[in-house]
Amino acid sequence: MHEVLLYHISDQAYSSSALRKEFIVRSLFESPGLNNAPQLLRISLEKPDIPSSSFGAFAQENPFRPSDGTNLYVNHAKVIIPDLMSRSGGVVHGVDRIIRPPGETILDEIERHGDQFTLLNKAWTSTGVDARIRDGKDITLFAANDQAWEGEMFSTERVESDGE
Repeated sequence: MHEVLLYHISDQAYSSSALRKEFIVRSLFESPGLNNAPQLLRISLEKPDIPSSSFGAFAQENPFRPSDGTNLYVNHAKVIIPDLMSRSGGVVHGVDRIIRPPGETILDEIERHGDQFTLLNKAWTSTGVDARIRDGKDITLFAANDQAWEGEMFSTERVESDGE
């Protein structure tokens, strides 16, 4: 819960008009699994198609710079109550959902979206590949979802029974 709360806080005060000029905002959540790097929040004026949990590890460059519009999103959360000003100088923006921080490891991310990767989980557990990627550092995983595994090359039965 601590990490989730820190991921909801930026490192400086932003009004909604200031956020419209940003595309990446640093959160106060520092991920131990990512060398204690501050995790980033993506700001956009349209609902993003990229899974929200991947934004924390986003590079400093972002090809989806916001343009003019009335909507404002932080990752996948829509700002529904903007610009509540505090006496201390902070700003609160009400959002319509919890903004989840990125997982500590690649396996954490797959578990977070587990209903989409059940066959991948079975495949790498039965082959021992999960042990090789446990820490998830310095690798990129192109994770085939269940629909891909059920495609033409692999059958569900093969994934479930092939432990070699």
